[in-house]
Amino acid sequence: ACRAIERVVRDAAVSSIRLEVVELGRVVHEVVSAGHLLGADVRAVIGEGATRVEADPVRLRQALDNLVSNAARHAPGEVVVAVEPGEDVVRISVSDQGPGISPAEHERIFEPGSRLGVDRSGSGLGLTLARAIAIAHGGELTVASSPGEGSTFTLTLPNEARG
Repeated sequence: ACRAIERVVRDAAVSSIRLEVVELGRVVHEVVSAGHLLGADVRAVIGEGATRVEADPVRLRQALDNLVSNAARHAPGEVVVAVEPGEDVVRISVSDQGPGISPAEHERIFEPGSRLGVDRSGSGLGLTLARAIAIAHGGELTVASSPGEGSTFTLTLPNEARG
């Protein structure tokens, strides 16, 4: 089982990334639409400025789908997917109004097979894959959360798009 998990995570590694110029607004709207089909209350907030990056659209969508489905599954209320363009990086955040995550758990939740409780559904691979995809793009995936205050997962990508 451990080897199978390692293969799944390795599949998101640099060698599987196929870069192209991606319109983040389009990808985010696709993720939001998919969330709606699952019955989630999801909306997009796209900041002003360039929202094009060099990324693998399939892998980026996979990472964002994992973040949105986690938020919708574990947190009641609205999920917001926001794109904030910057000079050097673009931040895509997925925020919820759920129970939050203890700071002591912030790194552990990215480990393969990790779940916050046995009563929670899922394989414990979604955040691991999302982080591996971010890293393979030269970015990162972080969490900001405290118990009772919801969670925000931020996927940061280099802002290297041309044109």
